[in-house]
Amino acid sequence: MTNIAIIGAGQIGSRHLQAIARLGIPLSIDLVDPSDESIGICIGRFNEIRKGAGGMVVNGHGAIDSINRKIDICIVSTSCDVRAGIIRELLEKTTVGGLILEKILFNRIKDYYAISELLMAKNIPAWVNCYLRSAGVFRELKEEIGKNAKLEINVKGAAWGMGSAAVHFIDLLSFLSGTAEYNIKTCDIDFIPSKRKGFHELSGTIEIANEAGSCLNMTCEKGDMPSEYLTISTDSAAYGYSSWCGDVARKTTSEGLTRSDTVKIPFQSETTNMHVEMILNVGKCLLPTFEESARLHLPFIRKITEAYANKTGTEICPLT
Repeated sequence: MTNIAIIGAGQIGSRHLQAIARLGIPLSIDLVDPSDESIGICIGRFNEIRKGAGGMVVNGHGAIDSINRKIDICIVSTSCDVRAGIIRELLEKTTVGGLILEKILFNRIKDYYAISELLMAKNIPAWVNCYLRSAGVFRELKEEIGKNAKLEINVKGAAWGMGSAAVHFIDLLSFLSGTAEYNIKTCDIDFIPSKRKGFHELSGTIEIANEAGSCLNMTCEKGDMPSEYLTISTDSAAYGYSSWCGDVARKTTSEGLTRSDTVKIPFQSETTNMHVEMILNVGKCLLPTFEESARLHLPFIRKITEAYANKTGTEICPLT
C-alpha cells in the first residue's frame, strides 16, 4: 500500500487531503497536526469527497513521531516559519520518497540554502505548490504565445492576498516567459496584519522585470471586499481573467476582435491528486522543483525582508 503523509491540517492541508481522496488506489494517509479539531475538520472534508468508499485509511497524529517510517510522498502544508524545522525532523525520523511543499517556502533566507543542501545530500526530490503553471489554461497559453514572446502580466484588485500569492505570479511569469532571472523595479508596499496570527499581508504595488523583457505588475488595494483581475498581454493579444481559481470568465482580444468564454482553473482540492499520481508513476510532476522555486522565491523574500527590517528592525519575511 502507498503511504502518504500530510503535515499541517489547516485550510490548505484539508484541500490537499480532499484531492488525495480522488485517487483511485489503496492508500494509507498520515495526517499530522497538533490540533485535534483541525484533524477532525480535515477528515470530515476528506469524507465529503470519498463518501465512505474503501481502500483508503486516514490516521490523525499530533506529531511526526507516530507516522509510518516509510513515506512515499509527504505534503508539508504548515506555515512557513516552522516548515524548515518540520522538514529536518521528517527526514531525520522517516524515509521519504518525495516532497510537495507549500509556498511561501521559508521566511528566513538561510533556510533556502540549508534545506537545499539537505535535500541534495539525501537525494530526495521535492516540488513546490505553485499550481498556476500546471493549469491547462496556462499550459495552452504557453503553447499559443511561443517561446520568445514578451509578456506583461498585471494582477490588480483589493485584499487579494498579494503577500502570500505573489510567488504564484512570479512563477507564472517564469513559466510563460521561459526565464527565472528577474529584478524587482518597484516595491511600494505597506504591511497589514494577517488573519494568521504573527504574520502580515501586503498592500501597494510591486513591479518586476525579467531578462527576457517580460514584466509582472501587482497592485493590491486595502479593503474589506476582496476583488481580483488578471491580464496577460503580448504584442499581438491580450487575455483577461476574472480570477485565478474555479470557473473563470476570460476575455481574449486579438486582431481587433474580442471574444468571451469561461475556462476552468482547478481548485487545490482538484489538483494535488494529479501531481501525486504523476510522481508515483513517473517520478515527476507539473509543479516547479524545489531548486527552481527557491531561485524564484529568493529575490522576492530578500526584498520583503529588507522592507520589513527597515520598518520594524526585524530581519525576517513576515509573510506565509
